[in-house]
Amino acid sequence: MPDYRINLVEVAFLDPETVRLFKSDFRFVAEYFVQTMRAKEELDPVFELPLDELKHVEAVIDLMNALTNSRRFSDLAKFIEDGRKGTMMTYLFDEAEARGIAKGKAEAEANMTYLFDEAEARGIAKGKAEAEANMTYLFDEAEERGIAKGREEGQLKILIMQSCRKLRKGKTASQIAEELEEDLPVIQNIVITAADFAPDYDTDAIFKWMVSEKVSNSPN
Repeated sequence: MPDYRINLVEVAFLDPETVRLFKSDFRFVAEYFVQTMRAKEELDPVFELPLDELKHVEAVIDLMNALTNSRRFSDLAKFIEDGRKGTMMTYLFDEAEARGIAKGKAEAEANMTYLFDEAEARGIAKGKAEAEANMTYLFDEAEERGIAKGREEGQLKILIMQSCRKLRKGKTASQIAEELEEDLPVIQNIVITAADFAPDYDTDAIFKWMVSEKVSNSPN
């Protein structure tokens, strides 16, 4: 079995002079990792190789994406096709800027969606609260009207009972109004209605008749 010697080289630790000795497109790959290592060591990265010298662009893109486990080199071909000049650093700055813009737009859209959703939720909650407040007001108003109507009808029934007792004694509308200290037109209305129920003067029947007449004559 032949005995071959294999030399392993850590590309990232090559010096820039050695990188320049490469003649194939691999020198772009080597330059990227060498300068990335310089950046990690807090040294200024120096990219020198112009991208327009790349011969096998798609192959380099596939290799770089695989080595970096990313898709950040996917637009390198378009960068070169658009006639853009510069080194790998130029492309990386442009790519990082594009990613930043895309991320900023995505975050802005997400924030806008959240704000719209929040505004909608607040609007719904406010609408429900206002509807409940209006409903409570309407119920309260209806209750107050019911109480007022009940009091009014209760007073009318008492007045009918008092008037009928005096009618049985043969008193006139004027006498009844004076004795009960009520307005004469009110008593006259009761007396006129009660005449149809004489001589028994059924107070419940008189009351129902007057209430129904009041309802039928009330404006719609």
